[in-house]
Order: sequence, then structure tokens, then C-alpha cells
Amino acid sequence: NLNTHMRVHTGQKPFACELCTHKASLNTHMKVHTGQKPFACELCGYRCTHKASLNTYMKVHTGEKPLPVSSVDTDVHIRQV
Repeated sequence: NLNTHMRVHTGQKPFACELCTHKASLNTHMKVHTGQKPFACELCGYRCTHKASLNTYMKVHTGEKPLPVSSVDTDVHIRQV
């Protein structure tokens, strides 16, 4: 609904978690407290709370790299071990 969508632009967060200070995406956030992980990998059983996390995880099985090497920021300093 439009009123709900407008909160994206106004920053209004009228609902707060009763267990912590979180104030956005309450239905999704409650999975943190309940331990609910409804998304599962069909290949190995790995479970997660968000569909996007499962989509990212599936790259473990396909071997797909998340970003091409050319898109990596070259100014990042890698710690020498």
C-alpha cells in the first residue's frame, strides 16, 4: 500500500522489536530471535533466513564467482600473513 511504501522515503519506522532495538522489516527480523530458517539448499541442506542469502550460497555448488576480478577495488590493501 502507498502509505507503507512512503515510509521508505520518510524514514518513518513505527514498529519496533520487543526483544531488541531493531525497528525495520519486523517480520523478517523476528527470524533472528526465533531461529527460523525457511530457505534451504536442495543439494546439501544448508538453511538461511533470506532468499537472497540462499541465492548467493548456491554459487558454492555452481562454482560461479560473485564478481569478476576486474570489478574488484584495486585500492584495497591485503594484509600479509
